[in-house]
Amino acid sequence: MPSVLVVLLLLLLLLLLSAGAFRVINSSTDSVIGTHAVFEPYEAGYVGYYGDPSNPSAERLNEGSPYSPDTPRIFFSAPLQQSCPGMLGPGHNGEFYCFSREYGNCDRRSGLCVCNQGYTGLDCTACQPGYFKRGGLCFAKKSCPNDCSRGGECDYATGTCTCAPTRRGVDCSQKFCAFDEKCVSCTSTVCLQCVEKFYVDPTTQTCVSCARYDPRCLSCNSHMCLTCADLQLNSVRRSGARRIDQPLPEDERLREFSQKFVYGSQDPRVFDEAESFTLAPAAYSSLPLNESSVGCTQGGNADAGWTCSSFAESHRVCGHRGVFSFVSPLYAIAEAAGSITVTVQRSGGGLGRAALLYDLEHVTTTPGDVSPSMFYTSSQRLDFFPGVVSLAFKLQIHDDHVLGSSKTFRLRLREPFVPSDLLSVAPATLGNQWRTLVTILDDDALRPVANCSYVVRPESTLLKGGAAGDQMTFQIQSVLGNGVPGVDPPGEAVFLMTSYIEEEDYSTETAVFRTLRRGTVTQSGGVSVSLLTCTWVRERAGNFSVAVQLLYPGGLRGEYFGDAWLGEHFLELKATCLYVGVAGSIHSLQGQPCLRCQLLDTHAYGSMMSLSLIIGVLEVKRMTICL
Repeated sequence: MPSVLVVLLLLLLLLLLSAGAFRVINSSTDSVIGTHAVFEPYEAGYVGYYGDPSNPSAERLNEGSPYSPDTPRIFFSAPLQQSCPGMLGPGHNGEFYCFSREYGNCDRRSGLCVCNQGYTGLDCTACQPGYFKRGGLCFAKKSCPNDCSRGGECDYATGTCTCAPTRRGVDCSQKFCAFDEKCVSCTSTVCLQCVEKFYVDPTTQTCVSCARYDPRCLSCNSHMCLTCADLQLNSVRRSGARRIDQPLPEDERLREFSQKFVYGSQDPRVFDEAESFTLAPAAYSSLPLNESSVGCTQGGNADAGWTCSSFAESHRVCGHRGVFSFVSPLYAIAEAAGSITVTVQRSGGGLGRAALLYDLEHVTTTPGDVSPSMFYTSSQRLDFFPGVVSLAFKLQIHDDHVLGSSKTFRLRLREPFVPSDLLSVAPATLGNQWRTLVTILDDDALRPVANCSYVVRPESTLLKGGAAGDQMTFQIQSVLGNGVPGVDPPGEAVFLMTSYIEEEDYSTETAVFRTLRRGTVTQSGGVSVSLLTCTWVRERAGNFSVAVQLLYPGGLRGEYFGDAWLGEHFLELKATCLYVGVAGSIHSLQGQPCLRCQLLDTHAYGSMMSLSLIIGVLEVKRMTICL
């Protein structure tokens, strides 16, 4: 034990002696100390970690994506199940590609393509700006001198220019014939040949456009157009618009195509829509096509004829029988309008005669909502005579006076008939817009309707039997078009009760001259209840027909006529009139304008009643609703 203490004391003594061995060093005065060691600060990042230290889970790269140690939060446990556009693989290294290894890799976690340098797009098949495609692959563009001076095309693979016929030089800056840029062959003072769609004017020795004969003239001389072609597809779509090309006429610029307008397109679907233009025969007409082209509109007010007027066209000598289409893919019309006008037009300048049919297809409408023609016409055939480029025909719209939702139907064009004339021109065809959707907008007010209103307790109020001079009384509940009872009888509608003695002759001719006797209809349900009491007196013996008609305040809407032969036309009726129809035909009552009535079965609706009465015995025969 004493020895241990001695050892500890010796150690303590040594430590005390060593503490005194330290000295204060001043680098500015101590010659032993040199320049201090300089330690650069740590670089930004996480010392001692790989990746993101906030993510304790194991990390890995997406299968098929480029290697990057900086990609955070990608776990081994996450399933790699997504597919990319045009995904191929796995390859020998387990990677997946988008269409090809050259295009890009597939990120199986997100289903997105990671494109290689020079490629872009969702599937990496498009080229980035500064790259061009050749053989399906993207290569970096090589610049051409002076960008070919806008007088040629640059070959981005070699960086050389292919000059236009009127240009030459490395950068296409030199013109063959400096006095006319459209001249491709000349002497020092005279032009010998012009570019396509131009000819040499012998008077001025300059190049003049063939558009002076027709915008669709492809080749010509100083006397006439020689060849016609589809202006838009041949001069614009295939190679792009040139500076020397004439601007497109309005009717050509707005011509309908099913494919997107793309310069330089080689898509065969685009050229399938090329119209086969031909020169109008010399004996066809003494006038250019555009001076004889007209648009026609079908007449109204029982006029089945057509009214035609001049129609703006750019065709002169180049045309064809036409490509038919609706002017608009969508139409809308108010239900109260009575009719709708739909226009079908044909391209080609109206060269020759053409004819086709149209069909009506109900979507949510019924035959009671719309007719395929007006009531004074019955044909669904459209005849385009020579020069006619537009036909606007009418369809009958029927207003049911019932509040409801809007309804739709479609119109479809059929394939045109084989031409019947001897003109050597190709037959007409259907265009892309061969059908249209029409919406009938419901504009009915919230008014009572006959097929919703009903007789209150008909089993007890409409009793059989009775004698001359007896009074019959029953109540009617007025119901609005939405199925809710009315609340304002005077402001909603007017009910009128009439009767007549039935004759043995029930023909429609005698019905017009029958003498009507009126009953009384009074409000009986309070201020806010549309409950009406109908009272009628049996005046004498005989078979009676009693009806309650529903009238609308202010008169009905639509086109009306002075008699049953659709004579004088009334544009507006300010008086409230009674309309009665018999057996589905249109007749007038005591010289008043008329409208068709609707016959309904008693058992189906049980509402407004027309009663056939025999004094002594009362019998319910049928119900007639007059709107």
